Amino acid sequence: MQYGGIGETLGHEIMHSFDDAHISITANFKVQPSWNSAVNETYMERTLCLIDHYMSMPFDTVRANGFSSISEDICDNEGIKLAYKAY
Repeated sequence: MQYGGIGETLGHEIMHSFDDAHISITANFKVQPSWNSAVNETYMERTLCLIDHYMSMPFDTVRANGFSSISEDICDNEGIKLAYKAY
């Protein structure tokens, strides 16, 4: 269990380098997109799928807001996958 916890945490933090910011800062401190339009489109499709999934989950007292936490949700999901693959 300890391996899974630390593995998920490390994977989660690594995935923040690929989260919804997905920008690069050039040597001249200018912000530019890192991805081409095809990659960005695929990223958005998968992101919306995950948002829909979380919004459809029934909770007893509140409904999940998939938009407000999507960056963390992506990192959580991918962090778990990375920890599992590493194990």
